[in-house]
Order: sequence, then C-alpha cells, then structure tokens
Amino acid sequence: MPLDRSYTDVEKEIVRRLSSKPDLAGLYNTVRKFENSQSLLHAVAEFVMHEYQCASGKNIAQPYEGMLTISDIRCMRQDFEEGLNMSQQMAERILLFRLVEVYERQIETFKPKTLCFKLNTCAMNETSSSPFSKVESQFEEIFDFEETEDIFTKKYLLFPNYYERYGYVTLVINPGAAIKKKNKKKSRYNSKECVMVHIGNRDFMMRYMERVVPRIEKLLELFLGLYAEEKGYLELDKSRIINLLRYTDTLHRNDRPYQMIHLMEKMLETHHPLSDFDTILKEIKTNSRTAFQIDAIRFQMLSSIEIAIKEGDDEPRKHLLGKAQRAGEFYRQRRAQLEREEAIAAGVPQTDSEGRPLSKRFKPNEVFTIED
Repeated sequence: MPLDRSYTDVEKEIVRRLSSKPDLAGLYNTVRKFENSQSLLHAVAEFVMHEYQCASGKNIAQPYEGMLTISDIRCMRQDFEEGLNMSQQMAERILLFRLVEVYERQIETFKPKTLCFKLNTCAMNETSSSPFSKVESQFEEIFDFEETEDIFTKKYLLFPNYYERYGYVTLVINPGAAIKKKNKKKSRYNSKECVMVHIGNRDFMMRYMERVVPRIEKLLELFLGLYAEEKGYLELDKSRIINLLRYTDTLHRNDRPYQMIHLMEKMLETHHPLSDFDTILKEIKTNSRTAFQIDAIRFQMLSSIEIAIKEGDDEPRKHLLGKAQRAGEFYRQRRAQLEREEAIAAGVPQTDSEGRPLSKRFKPNEVFTIED
C-alpha cells in the first residue's frame, strides 16, 4: 500500500512551527508519516510542548518564564535510545519548570523570611571575557530600585545552580550580617554571622566555589548598591562571611535534576527552619526511601505535563506526544527483550524463588508515593 503523502491540518501546523529551522522542517516533511522513527523524533526534538510563567512573590525574587520541548519529555520518560541523554540545557529547562512549584509550596511560616532566586540567576554559571559582565548586565535588566525588595532584610537567600551537570544550592543565612553601614548604631545582625552553605557534588565543589560563588558575592554587592543611599550601606565585607561545604550523593546524570528538586523540596517544604540545614540533609541521607522519592518526582512531573497537553487545545502537541509515547514504548520493549536474551544467554535467573519475574528497574507506569 503506497504511503499517504497528503498533509493533515496538524502536520501543516507542525511544519509552520518548524519553519525557522528549514533542515528540520524538511526532515519532518520526509518522515512525518512514520511510526517509531528516530529521524522523526530528531526533527521535532526542540518542538515546544509546554510553556509556563511565574510572577515574583513573597519568597520569589524575580518573575520568569520557560518552556519544555519534546526531548525534555522524552528524557522524563527515560527514552534514552539512539544517543538521547540529559544535556545541560534539558536539565535546566526541567529544573526551572519544577522549581516554580517548589517555591510556591514553601511552608508559609518561613516565606516572609526567605527569598528564592531563579536557577542560575544572572548567568552566574557562565563564562565571559570579563568575569562579572554577564552578571552585571542581566542584573540591570531584571532588578531595579522601584520593584526589588531589599534582600538584606531577609534571613535566608537561596541560589540554586546547575553547574557541570550537577545540582548545587547556595544557602545564605543572615546576609545583612555581612554589610558595613554608615551609622555606628548596633545592628540587629551584630550578634549573628553571615553563613554561606554550599551544597552539592564533592568532586566538582572546588570548581563551583571558584566559578559560581564569586558571582553570588558580586550579585550581593549589586543588590547592596540599590539601597546603599537609602539604608546607609557601605560595602559587603566578605571577611564576615563564613563558607561551609556540604556534599550530596553522586547519582547518574539523568537523575541529577530530580535529585536537586528533591533537595529543594526537603529544604522548603519542611517545618525545619533553613538554619537547620544539617538536620535536613541528614534526614535525606538516612531515609531509605530517598531513591524512590527522587524517581517519584520524575514520574509526577511527567504525568502533570502529559495530562496538561492531552487536556489542552493544541492539536500539534497532542499529535507529537502520541508519536513520542509510542516510539518510547516500542524502543523500551525492544531494549527489555535484548536484556532478557542477554541474561538468558549468560545464565541469569529470570524469576524469583516463587516464579515471579525479576525487574532491574522501575517501569514508567509505576507510581510511587512521596513520604516524609
């Protein structure tokens, strides 16, 4: 039976949205009728499937918006065939999407005391010819005196960063304690210390400290400048800042974004104040269900996005989601079959003592409940 080369309205709209990338639009034209085609998935890899935005709020430092592509959804489904892996860009898009929700769900008691920043805010994880040029330029675009709250009145500042494909969080406690002021009156911060707690992967922590932390300090100086005249701020005294390092377990790179989300959830959705960071981190390390919780975050994110697409009015997104789901299931079954054949050839048992199939990994349709 000859292949149907006619265009549906949905296919025409997909071609139109791909028109800014003629090579991909041409590839999609060629393979649009195929099922389980890696070429088709490549052609629509950056097709926007979900968009969102967030306003600044009581504990959210800046408004921002983002989007997720079909490749991001495939990564959440763990469809890693034919070279698909979690890139830095994919991880950042996935993190941005979920962190919005995490910030909004912070315990109300602590919201007035906390200010959470956008992931990699002001390009603090990027390189440039001048070390702080991107931080300065983006700060001027995002923050101003009229709309930006004085961050030094907060007790906690949270700077999440995704650097070298690892998640890091810098928690600043009592930032106002690091400021020199014009007046000689005793400050309410004098009896306290400004502490920067850097949480993340041990192997790359020193590189993070060299690259990102100076940019966080620069950002604090820029914020200080907004209110220097009104509040009598003179300078950020870095000698008053105590730096502490805390380390997280090293997971596979495809799981690290969800590990970072899990960390942020445990820090913000808890009745522990952020100053009890060691208690929070100990609970994560000693909880036998942490790995299940991290995988449950991935599944919940995937489910919420797929439901939003299916219940929405965007037919091209629905069409491509169906293509991606069917292709993912096809390749997943093929991979499982190859694994079984290799295991049988190697003499590995396929059932337990009661004849039940053994499984080496969670299946995408398994749901796990996140428990405290």
